Amino acid sequence: MKRFILFTKTGVEKWPLQLFPSEEEEIKQPLEDLNGVKDAIIKNGGLYYVNTNKQNPSRQFIYRSQISAIYGPYNIPGKENLTLDQVMSLNEAASRWKSIRSVDTIRKAILANRFYDWEVRKSESVWLVTYAGLVRLFGPEDHMETDEACILKVQEPKNPKFEEIKKGKVEWIDLLEDKESSMEKND
Repeated sequence: MKRFILFTKTGVEKWPLQLFPSEEEEIKQPLEDLNGVKDAIIKNGGLYYVNTNKQNPSRQFIYRSQISAIYGPYNIPGKENLTLDQVMSLNEAASRWKSIRSVDTIRKAILANRFYDWEVRKSESVWLVTYAGLVRLFGPEDHMETDEACILKVQEPKNPKFEEIKKGKVEWIDLLEDKESSMEKND
């Protein structure tokens, strides 16, 4: 299953998302690569997405002007490929995932029943979680070190200064527009 991480201009990180080129329900096949994602953003002025961790997922639209970057695609492992080295304690998981602040974050997800039955279990007094469950809920182990080829930058701040960011007065550059205009000049 291919999923993407979407970063908004306000710093919100949305994971795991399936991305679609339109809102039409008959289009069942999600986008599989960043080229298709880029084309859909340019054509529609944004993207349709489904958060696959929601109980009742529905297609939602996010405007191009709200998107900072998209990372992916990432595969979420399934239970059919589970091995012993993909099972870990909460302490090990919290130390490996930079996006997890503490063991309590994982414990709260367990108590809120966010893990599937096969992704978590308690062995005496120790909670064990699977790599697949952690990826599904918290994203890839270290997505901040993602290869540039797996990142679609949509917008970035122009000369960001800390004071301006705090006030929300940052000018953004649409990177897809720049690529479109440079392509037109070369034609």
